[in-house]
Amino acid sequence: MSLMVHSYCGYPSYEGLTAWNGSDHDAHMFVQTLKGRAINGYVTLRKPSGPWVRFTTETPQPAFDIWSEWAGALALRLLPGGGLIVPVPSSDCLAIGADAKGKKLADHVALRAPGFTVAEALHWEEQWQKASEGGPRDPGILFENIRVEDALPKHEVILIDDVATTGGHLITAARAMRWAGHRVRFAICAASTVKTRPERGIFTIATRDLEADPLEL
Repeated sequence: MSLMVHSYCGYPSYEGLTAWNGSDHDAHMFVQTLKGRAINGYVTLRKPSGPWVRFTTETPQPAFDIWSEWAGALALRLLPGGGLIVPVPSSDCLAIGADAKGKKLADHVALRAPGFTVAEALHWEEQWQKASEGGPRDPGILFENIRVEDALPKHEVILIDDVATTGGHLITAARAMRWAGHRVRFAICAASTVKTRPERGIFTIATRDLEADPLEL
């Protein structure tokens, strides 16, 4: 089965001497804000509906407004009949309900997507090293450590995550939910890591089928 990942922007991870431009910094600070991390100064971005908004560390809500407006509309296009929104658990999420960051991202999508319900259905059995710090990205390895709440009624599922790098955690989450009887075809992310700047800009990331065409390390 395909797992199509839709990303709002690219997360710059350029190789060589490629310098970041203003849009690269904006995308990076947008994602950092959604992660709950501090940023320097402010960022001004256009909402999908048109108006420009500004967000800072102290006033992050406009960044979440951009995310919810885009991701909520996308969820309705992907699954007009609704379904479950399931956050991919952070590396330190060892119990259902222990991932406040993922829950917040999912809740903001559900606010704009009638017919969808947030389900914190996944967690890790053991805390492994974060992928960004050298932890595993291979779905075959990760699957041994993921646990799923299998008492949920069976639904169509959209996975939610902040950044897709190789896609290993998304694929693992999809396989776990499918094992529990759900149908999982789509993932929505704030960003996908890109090694080169997209020709049409950092806010124009093509949809990818992670299972047919995984993202590179």
